[in-house]
Amino acid sequence: MRINLYAVGLWLMVLGIPCSRALVEIGATLLISAWLWQKWRARDFHLRHSSLLTPYGVFVLWAGLSLLWSQHPGLTLKAFLWQTLEYAGIYLAVSDSLRQTQARRLIWLWLWWSLAMFTDGLIQLARGTDLAGHPVGLIAGGARMTSALIYPNDFGAYTSMTAMIACGVALAERSRSRRNSVLAAAIALVNIAGMILTFSRGAWLGFVLAVLTALMLYRTRYAVPLLVAAGVAAAFLPAPYVERFASIVDWHTGSASEERLLLWRSALRMIHQHPLIGFGLNTYNATFPKFKDPAIWGTPYTHNCFLQLTVELGAVGLALFGWLLIRIFKQGWRIAQMDGWERSVALSLIAGAAGYIIHSATDTNLYALPLAVMWWLTLGLIDGLHGLGEDRQQLFTKQIHRIVAIRTDRLGDVLLNLPALAALRQRFPQAAVTLVVRPPLDELLRGQPGVDAVIPYTTRDTTPGQGTLRWAWALRQSHFDAAVILNPTKQAHLAVALAGIPIRVGYARKWDWLLTETLPDRKAAGDRHEVDYNLELVELLGARVTDRVPRLTVTSQERQVAGQLLQDIGIDPTQKRLVALHPWTSDPAKQWPLRCVAELIERLSLDDSAALLLIGGPEETDHAQHFLAGLRTPVASFVGRLSLRQLAALLTHCRVLVSNDSGPVHVAAAVGTTTITLFTGQRPAAIPRRWGPVGPGHTILTPHHPEMPIPVDEVYLAVQRYLATPRPAA
Repeated sequence: MRINLYAVGLWLMVLGIPCSRALVEIGATLLISAWLWQKWRARDFHLRHSSLLTPYGVFVLWAGLSLLWSQHPGLTLKAFLWQTLEYAGIYLAVSDSLRQTQARRLIWLWLWWSLAMFTDGLIQLARGTDLAGHPVGLIAGGARMTSALIYPNDFGAYTSMTAMIACGVALAERSRSRRNSVLAAAIALVNIAGMILTFSRGAWLGFVLAVLTALMLYRTRYAVPLLVAAGVAAAFLPAPYVERFASIVDWHTGSASEERLLLWRSALRMIHQHPLIGFGLNTYNATFPKFKDPAIWGTPYTHNCFLQLTVELGAVGLALFGWLLIRIFKQGWRIAQMDGWERSVALSLIAGAAGYIIHSATDTNLYALPLAVMWWLTLGLIDGLHGLGEDRQQLFTKQIHRIVAIRTDRLGDVLLNLPALAALRQRFPQAAVTLVVRPPLDELLRGQPGVDAVIPYTTRDTTPGQGTLRWAWALRQSHFDAAVILNPTKQAHLAVALAGIPIRVGYARKWDWLLTETLPDRKAAGDRHEVDYNLELVELLGARVTDRVPRLTVTSQERQVAGQLLQDIGIDPTQKRLVALHPWTSDPAKQWPLRCVAELIERLSLDDSAALLLIGGPEETDHAQHFLAGLRTPVASFVGRLSLRQLAALLTHCRVLVSNDSGPVHVAAAVGTTTITLFTGQRPAAIPRRWGPVGPGHTILTPHHPEMPIPVDEVYLAVQRYLATPRPAA
């Protein structure tokens, strides 16, 4: 079995950060060595482009140059070789060579391992020591969870970062797997609980800023409600937590805040001595005793990473580090425009980094080995995930030249996919787009803008087994690069997989393991329009919506032929205002009673300036004959007489279509004819919010009571409002 040392190194580092310096060092050594070997073997020494490379490279160079003026060159050289270069190697190895599957496994390993650390912390609080014998941290009035990290503030930094990552995964998985999303959210709550139990004020402050940063990056409408809820929750915190937070401004003699103030004053005296270039990397501990306040015992760290950084590398080093931070958050705005799993996770890492930086202003995060490794690993992940998102879209752009879109259900369902097809055309302007639909929809959609070819999905293809194999073979012969299955079926998923189409996009149901890019199928909830569901699916390929209105093109010749059909039965479309009626639907539960249609026809026939047309497909011919026989007013009937293209052309002459929720509504809307759609169904998946006509000027009517039909008066008045105004220009 071949072992991937690069992945093993990553996993060991993640496992070691909260519990073992040895694992961290072993993991870092494996990771960097495997990465360098990969580069050497491939003779490829180019690095993945990143906006962070330049500022970080200059920062590392400045740290190395400090050896020239360091007052303790041995300490500086040791830190540069064994810390600075190690951190640089971790960052470069992760940002340059991270793969998507490695990223997901690594992130989930991080989250699962945090649960083990939290459990270890609970054991520590219960019995005084954790499983490795680390004692609980102490504070006035209680104990502080440290788990295996020894210091409460360190565990606070770890849980704060992990909680933000878990939040990002929860958002990323929301569009892929609800179970994983809920699991990640639960892990986030566990880590928040662990962070609270550390009583680390710096971690608390950092986490608050991390949440604010995430809200800013996501630009979510929930920002204000979340902040209000957090404020209300804070008001009900137990007294020990409120007192701990309030102690930030407690400066009395002997307090932790007073000690930090003395340390910072001493550090500022050191900075005043060498403000620009500092004393040299890793010289703080050796130099501090000469400048410390007499009230300070021993040689503690500054508890402010930025002051310590300035002491060692001067204002220039601090400015370079600030340059790196600015690039990180600038990159966050670019990542916010991306799609896919990487976006949410990368944004959460950036938000976590913001919290980490604030915490570092009150603690030693950047100078504690496990937390320093976590920081540079986080930067590598941010860069790597950003690169993965860009790489995948670039890969799509490079590889996709032939697209097949499959929608094998009914007329209205298919037409509501036209905006998604238009978005694919805009995303891949040079690609050939082929559409697979059932007859006779192939005739309607052939030649439409954005559709290069249409393949009929015949009864031969629908037979299981042999039919699927035949369909797969036909798809294989066309050498498609990508397949978009717009309505999930096992047969379609199996066919595109057997056809060897490399990129297969669809919904996460009905053998979705055969697909490469999936989205959860939430259509049954009916909380969005079908057009928006379809657009969300093609966004997996980077397609963006520019126009969500379905549009069918009708040629002038087709309009002339339709006009002649009207002339042949004595109707001049230039003199009459035409009202088309479609009384039928495939679902009897959605049908407006025919007696109501008959009454509407009788009332409209009294208007001499209007002409009424009955439309329908061949399957509705028998219904139409019985219906027409019972009418007291003659109506021109085109039921069963028109192809779908002829129907579309005929509807361009009409002022309005009155119809149940059915396919002709979407044909009319797609050619610019306004509609009055009668929605009588009660199922959530069959409501106007999901299936209503798209575009301006349409009217949707629903019953006032589930047991009562829509009043005829209401429909009649709606028709009259349209007849009183001219048809809008196409």
